[in-house]
Amino acid sequence: MRLIALALLLFLSLSFFKCEPIAIAQAIMQERDGITGLSVWQLPVAQQNVTSPVGTMLILNASRTDVFIGEDLLVYGSLETQNGSVLIGRRVTITFGDNLTVASTGYDGEFKATISFPVGYLAGPIAVEAVFDPEAADSGLYLSSRSLVLIQVSYHPSSLEAEIYPKNARPLDTVQVTGRLWSLPENESLESRMIAIYFDSAFVGNTTTNSTGQFHFGFSIPLGVSSGSHNVTVAFAAIGDAYAPSNASLPLSIELLETRVSFSADRTSLFSGMSVTIQGTVTLTNGTVWKYGQAKVYLDGSFSAIEMPNAEGVFSSTIQLPIGTNFGWHLLKVKYTPDEPSISGAEATVPVFVLNTPLITIASGVVIGLLSLSVYRVIRKRRIPVLAAPTSVQLPVIEKPLPEAHPPEMGEYSVNGLISLIEAEHDHAAKVRRSYRLAQAMLGQKLHEEPHESETHWEYFHRVTKKAPNVEDSFKRLSELFELAEYSQAPMGRAQSEEATKLLLRVREETGGQNKQEYGNEYQV
Repeated sequence: MRLIALALLLFLSLSFFKCEPIAIAQAIMQERDGITGLSVWQLPVAQQNVTSPVGTMLILNASRTDVFIGEDLLVYGSLETQNGSVLIGRRVTITFGDNLTVASTGYDGEFKATISFPVGYLAGPIAVEAVFDPEAADSGLYLSSRSLVLIQVSYHPSSLEAEIYPKNARPLDTVQVTGRLWSLPENESLESRMIAIYFDSAFVGNTTTNSTGQFHFGFSIPLGVSSGSHNVTVAFAAIGDAYAPSNASLPLSIELLETRVSFSADRTSLFSGMSVTIQGTVTLTNGTVWKYGQAKVYLDGSFSAIEMPNAEGVFSSTIQLPIGTNFGWHLLKVKYTPDEPSISGAEATVPVFVLNTPLITIASGVVIGLLSLSVYRVIRKRRIPVLAAPTSVQLPVIEKPLPEAHPPEMGEYSVNGLISLIEAEHDHAAKVRRSYRLAQAMLGQKLHEEPHESETHWEYFHRVTKKAPNVEDSFKRLSELFELAEYSQAPMGRAQSEEATKLLLRVREETGGQNKQEYGNEYQV
């Protein structure tokens, strides 16, 4: 009776349900095997029915094609042979990314499964694929098949609003950022979410939303920021969250008090080894005197000095140029650095032309060597003039000629007499040269060190100061002024000629001259 029932089932399956006949036949033979004790594989009929594998068709569908992270999604489908017969009880593997689930076909050949996309998936289209691979006895009977469907995966949208106070600030001022985070479209507050704050893309800190989705954060404006418009970004990064990131951008204006620095040099051309004095002022752009901060002085980018503006915003500095400074234009720069973060710095430059002393000396020697003897004598007479006897000097009456001729004594050159000789010159450069020649004459008489025709003024300076070190400072400066008056194209002024006169009188004192009170305050050394 059981065999008859199975045969009837086979007939009904073929007629109405289109079930697989081989599966029903195998069930009948298994039932028969239980009765007769014979194996199904011993039946010659089953061996005769095995032919080439039959193709299969797998269809996959989804309940919807758009889904949020973490939401359940129903996928379903059917499995049948190429001739339309359903396959019952077959294993179908469903994969999406690194995830996998398994479903089995029912009596109607259909299958279904519920899947979800966990937090961490990248938003966008994701392929869900169903695969049928024949197993065991099916491996020689059917071919594998697969089907896929694309699902658009999205994170739940969020919204963030924020504001900043104050909207105008200065460095080191504290500003406050407040706001709220909620979900869309439900408008539900997102609690315990991390909010990050950035100032011009630089991270400054973070805070957390409360039960109502609100947050608050305060930070100080960093030092060194420029004046103008800046940006504060408030961001919900949504790391490990089912909600999408959101952010807000807040403009912030930084205001700095602008400064202006200006200065000038007492000379724009000089020899290497000489000093130059600069003087300048620091003010705000509205003209207000600014007395704070530091004024740093640079020569060709190398630091030389640092000065502090006084109560009137004025600063000054004297810079000594190194001997051997390159011939040509050089740059003096003053860089003002404020001591308050809300004040901006400023800088200014002034060019100076430097004459290289060793180079000038060598060039002069070459020129002198190439000149004719007559021109050389003219130059030599100019460099070492014959000093006329001072008009105010009263020479003693000598009744008998002395056995030896001696130069005049130092005391015979009075202060008034020397000043009269200098003032007789027609311009300031000539007065400087006359002061130098008179000093040469006094040093030659006192020290018995007459200048040689072939030596320069610096060679004479070194020879004299070895014998009389006490005149080094005075005679050195007088030699520098003489060098400028003799060789430089720069005009000499009254200040230089008066300085040369004072230096001459100082040399007179240092070599034993008397009567310091003979001259007025104008030439006090």
